[in-house]
Amino acid sequence: MNIMELLLKFLMGAGGGVNMPNPVEISKQILFQIKKILKSLIILFICAVIFCLLLGYLIDRTLTQMDAGSVEFTNSIIFLIVLIVINLIVMAWALKKASEKDEAPVKEPRAEIPNPASPLETAVAALILNFIKERELTREAPSDKNTADL
Repeated sequence: MNIMELLLKFLMGAGGGVNMPNPVEISKQILFQIKKILKSLIILFICAVIFCLLLGYLIDRTLTQMDAGSVEFTNSIIFLIVLIVINLIVMAWALKKASEKDEAPVKEPRAEIPNPASPLETAVAALILNFIKERELTREAPSDKNTADL
C-alpha cells in the first residue's frame, strides 16, 4: 500500500525536489489522447458498417445476375464498387490519422511555480558543485604543468 501512496504522490507532483508538470496539464493531455482515439474508433466503426452493407448489396446484385444467367457490369454494380473503394480510402485515412503523432494541444501560459526545494537543499547542492569544480581544476593544473615542462 505504501508503494501505491508513493506512486500517487509522485504522479501528483508531491514528490520531493522533483519538478513535476501540473496535474491539470497531464489530465488535459490524457483527455486529448482519449478524444483522438474515440474519434478514430467511431469513424472506423461507421466505415466498417457501411463497408459490410455495400459488400452485401454487391453480392446480392451479383448473385441475382448469376441466377438470371449472365454477369454484367451494370451501373449499379459499378456504383457499388466505387462506393466500396471510397469507403476503404476513408478507412485508411482514419487509420493514418489515428496512428500519426499529433502535437499537444496549445498550452496556456502559466505562472512560474516557485522551486519546491528548500534553501538548505539549494545550499548543499551549491557546495557540492563548488567542490566538484575545484577538484576538476586541481586535476587540470598538474597536467598543464607537465605539458609546460616538455
